[in-house]
Formats: sequence, C-alpha cells, structure tokens
Amino acid sequence: MALGLYRSAQAKGRRIPDDLSVMAFDDTWVGRSCQPALSTVRQDPYKMGVAATELLLQMLEKKAPAAASGSPQVVVPVSLALRQSTARLGAA
Repeated sequence: MALGLYRSAQAKGRRIPDDLSVMAFDDTWVGRSCQPALSTVRQDPYKMGVAATELLLQMLEKKAPAAASGSPQVVVPVSLALRQSTARLGAA
C-alpha cells in the first residue's frame, strides 16, 4: 500500500518526505529498496506466532476466554526503522 501511495504522490507532483511523510508496517525488502527508503514499524513475526500459539493452547485448555466472550490482548514489542520517507519533526 505504501508503494501505491508513493506512485500516487509522484503522479500528483508531491515529494516524499518534503510534502508527505510515509510510514508502514512490516519491514520488507521492498520498503528498504525503494527511494526514498520507507520508514516502518518492525514487528517480529516469530514472536507474534509464539504468542498466537500460546493463546490458542490456553483457549483449548479453557484458560483464556474465547473470542466471543472478549478477546484477550497480547502485546508484542515493536521497533521503529526511521528512514528517508519521514520528515524530521518540526522540519516543515
């Protein structure tokens, strides 16, 4: 989706990050390769899978509520990869 935004901004004569900052999720090679390099929120898919599996096992063992009775929240740490697609705060 971010690359679609890049194309749309370019078609409208907008410059990233001068006119528009762009941020995405999931640090893919495409985001690192495009110009300007895409800033992103990194998520650890392995940790997400482990948390989902643990939650599923708890639900199967009736130790966690099923989705119908209220979904439990699981927090998986994220990190920011700030690259060239975002302007510095106060730079405008």
